[in-house]
Amino acid sequence: RGAEGLPTWIWTADDIRPEQMAEAAETLATKYLTPERNQLTSKKSFYEYLQNSKYPYLIPNDYFEMGTLECHRLKEPRKCDGCMEPATLDDLAILATYFYNDCQEMNGVKGITMVAAQEAIEKKIASGTFFVWRNEAGKIVSMADYKITESQAKIGAVYTPKEERCKGYASNLIHDITKLLLEMQLVPLLYTDYNYVASNTAYKNAG
Repeated sequence: RGAEGLPTWIWTADDIRPEQMAEAAETLATKYLTPERNQLTSKKSFYEYLQNSKYPYLIPNDYFEMGTLECHRLKEPRKCDGCMEPATLDDLAILATYFYNDCQEMNGVKGITMVAAQEAIEKKIASGTFFVWRNEAGKIVSMADYKITESQAKIGAVYTPKEERCKGYASNLIHDITKLLLEMQLVPLLYTDYNYVASNTAYKNAG
């Protein structure tokens, strides 16, 4: 857990044994969880173990099933208007607003101030790994970045404003970023909530 009030991420092996689950549950209860709010991210099997054992700290709607998606071969998404561009400081205000709104929308994650959002976006722009999709009217309609760790590149900060969703913008942006990463001999991946159908559809449409 990054800080008090943030979601608790529980990483477990695929072959974890029941007695190990019990030990993990005890650690959670003594070090991380409170009766008020316990946003949990874990494998579904571990959460089901907590449910079946009548774990006292579970709160409805405070669970999301985090997983990873990797791409080894691209798929062509439904084409849309516009194109991918590197983010620039000229776009700082709108991108900071998008980043701020994204934090507000994420369930269980504390919101940030606009000043903090602007500082975060300035760093992303300076990194050279932050991209936007600009439609034919000149409006930025989606954004995303990536971070390289050894042979992998994790895509993040993916956001499309509500009024521009379901138009193919995020799928096309993810497709073009993924293509760039594959050409760099990197394995593109991202973390996702398996239950968030809208974003997962955009990712799967790109491969």
